[in-house]
Amino acid sequence: MATVREIGPEETGLAYTAFLELRPHLSSREAMIEQINHQQRPEGYRLIGAFEDGLEEPQALAGFRFLHTLAWGYVLYVDDLITLAKFRGKGHAGSLMEWLFAEARGLGCDQLHLDSGPQRQTAHRFYFNQGLHISAYHFAHELR
Repeated sequence: MATVREIGPEETGLAYTAFLELRPHLSSREAMIEQINHQQRPEGYRLIGAFEDGLEEPQALAGFRFLHTLAWGYVLYVDDLITLAKFRGKGHAGSLMEWLFAEARGLGCDQLHLDSGPQRQTAHRFYFNQGLHISAYHFAHELR
């Protein structure tokens, strides 16, 4: 069974291997650390990981933040959720979601939200099984 715990700024580099599966465009561990610690964390971004005994890097991780919106109220928004392929099916993502739901409830959130790419059907089944539902379309426009 994995232990879920917060990953602090001094440990951000531990998330790199897992992030590469979700965000393959990341150019380097150092660039990821720089962006998370100097841009995202100051905006409220936090990381949690599921760590199996004896392994230094997390086998699954979630990056999230809190938002106040007119549409949804006070929400925990999950930016990133990934389990390394070789560790899937062991309950790590479920443990992360349990932690996120508890954190959101404990801080008085009205809702938990996340977006997921259309190609991630296995993840979508997991989200439905966690009680999430499709509540909106997400639109985007590339500016560069």
